[in-house]
Parts: sequence; C-alpha cells; structure tokens
Amino acid sequence: MKLKSVIVLTVIALAFWRCDSEITGDLNANLPPETTIFVKGDSLNTTQSVQTFYWDGRDPDGFITGFYYTLELNPTADDWTFTSERSGTFALRITGADTSYVLQVKAVDNLNLEDPTPASQEFPIANTRPQVAWSPNSRIPDTTLTVASFAWSAADPDGDETIEFIEYALDDTSNWIQLPGDARSVDLKAADGLTEGEHVLWLRAVDIAGARSQEIRMPEEVVNTWYVKLPRGSYLLIDDYAVESAASGRPDAYYRGLLNNLLPTIGEDYTYWNIEAQFPASPRQFTETLKLFD
Repeated sequence: MKLKSVIVLTVIALAFWRCDSEITGDLNANLPPETTIFVKGDSLNTTQSVQTFYWDGRDPDGFITGFYYTLELNPTADDWTFTSERSGTFALRITGADTSYVLQVKAVDNLNLEDPTPASQEFPIANTRPQVAWSPNSRIPDTTLTVASFAWSAADPDGDETIEFIEYALDDTSNWIQLPGDARSVDLKAADGLTEGEHVLWLRAVDIAGARSQEIRMPEEVVNTWYVKLPRGSYLLIDDYAVESAASGRPDAYYRGLLNNLLPTIGEDYTYWNIEAQFPASPRQFTETLKLFD
C-alpha cells in the first residue's frame, strides 16, 4: 500500500511541476486555405447564358467554413458575396455578340483567414440571335374592322429569358413599338394606327445583348396586305353561312335586305362582316370586334 501511495504522490507532483513549467518555442502561424473551381462535365457550354459552377477548399491546419465569390474582374471588398454552398448557378447578362466572364472564389477557414490567391475561371458566352414565328392558324383575314389580333412564338438558344423585348411595326419599319420579352400576342385597334386602308405588320425579337431576330411580316406573302375598314353604324351583321341558295332561303340576301329597309327609318346604318372564308385570328379579336358596336 505504501508503495502505491508513493507512486500516486509522485505522479501528482510531476503533474504540478509540468503545469508550472513555461511553454517554450514559437506557435505555428495559421496557414491560409486553398480554393479550386471546377465545372460538371468536360467543358463549359459557351452557348448558354446560365452556367453552374462548383468549387471546394482545403485548409492544412483547420477546416473550411465558407466561400466568397464574385464575377467582377477587379473586385472591391463589397463585390464579394459569401456562401456556405459549394456550387452556384449564375444567369449571365450578355452585353455583346460575345461576352467573357471571370468567376473568382476564395475559401475561408475557421479562423476567418481567406485564400489570398482566389481560384478563377474565365468562360466565354457566345450570343445567338432569338427567333420568332407566327403561331399556327394566326393568319390575318383579308379584311378586318379596326381590331386585329396577332400571335407568335419566340425562342432564344441562350434561354428564352434572354429575350428582352418584342418589337412590332405597323406599316412603317422606322417606327418600332416595344412589348415585354414574354409577350406572345398583341391586339391592335384604331388608337394603335388601324386606319381605314391597306396595312402590314412587322415583328421581331431583341435579346439582352441587342441582337435582333429575323423580321417576319403579316400577311406573310410579300405582295399582300390586309384591309381595315371603319365600322358603320351601331349594328353588325356577321355572315358565316357559306351556302347562299334558294334551298337555304338565301339568308345573306334576306338579312341584308331586312337591315337595308329598317335601319334608314331610324337614321342608323350597319356593318357587314363576312367571316365565311377565314375566322378571326383569335377569339379575342372576335370579342373585341363585337365591342365596337352597341
């Protein structure tokens, strides 16, 4: 027992002696982390304005707590954004026919020391022109009243969200009117320039880099126009009956004759609208045309 007590006391004494002894030597300085950027797959897709990047960091004497990233070429302190994620998806603004971006990322360790040499990745984005086309069954009739509807599809290989606006021109291609980039139809009325006479509509899309699509026209045939006529009177006679014969009672002649006899007695007139050959381009055009009359 005495021997055990002596050993225990000796160990305790040594422990106190060690605590009282001064630590000598220099502390190791905190080493900065290192950062790496990589992309999924073999290479960047230079035809897309939305890119996803991945990054990681290693710290030789601690652990990584997060990252700062920026797309500025010569960033200030305020240009860096912190994230704890190891990837990011960026919607990049194309400012010209071809645009080059540089992504910089720097890791941060558990003592808030940043990588002094951020990892960087330069990537070019090649811009392509948007495309527009008239929607099926959206051909304008040969004749309309002072309401005309047009519908189209629009796409951009760089992403449809890069279409900044749609432009149309009525007759005069030196005077383009802008619509939002996601617009896919437009209704034109008298206030928009639908005067009585021959008309042509031109359409194109413009992306965020200013690249324009090919211009398309309606009517599509270069030699054709469509005719706009002003409403007459407060009454509208719609003709959608294709068979005008004795067997059918000649409804066209009957109703036109009826209105010709009755309306002048009350000082009124009517508009005749024949939609047999081609129905209006859209239900909206039909309903908006009806609103022109009492």
